[in-house]
Amino acid sequence: MEMLLQMLGSLIERIKATRPTIETVEWYLVNNLLQLKEVAERSPTQHDFENAKRVLSSFIIDSMDWDDPLFKEATTITEQAKRVNI
Repeated sequence: MEMLLQMLGSLIERIKATRPTIETVEWYLVNNLLQLKEVAERSPTQHDFENAKRVLSSFIIDSMDWDDPLFKEATTITEQAKRVNI
């Protein structure tokens, strides 16, 4: 879980530093990353954690350009989240 939280924090801060415009892909990505981070930080139930992972994963797959390096980073986070045992 610690590795996942570090990865989430790092990517969130890097995206926020670019000051993404409201309703852009980056803005929505930060919101979804924050949601997963908040759930992970509060000793989640398996259901809550799975739901947050699913929401992030769906957003990444459905809304992002698969050739974008940001897509690859976000996908790496979802892969790390799959390894976390609650």
